[in-house]
Amino acid sequence: MPVHAQANGYQRARLRQTVREYLNSLEGGQRHVSPARRQQLIEMILERLVAQDLIQPQTLPTVQTLPRQAA
Repeated sequence: MPVHAQANGYQRARLRQTVREYLNSLEGGQRHVSPARRQQLIEMILERLVAQDLIQPQTLPTVQTLPRQAA
């Protein structure tokens, strides 16, 4: 198997594991996952999707403040 294909397979496996962990955190179950950990998992999932070119990164527009003009 070419190195690129192997690395791609590894990335996909890591992504699947992270998604599984996130879904388990939503189900509650026996383990409690904090909202901060859930947010961290979401960010990890998005970073991995961007790294695999499966989604495009979204940047929020920057807000510019202009000086006020005298009346």
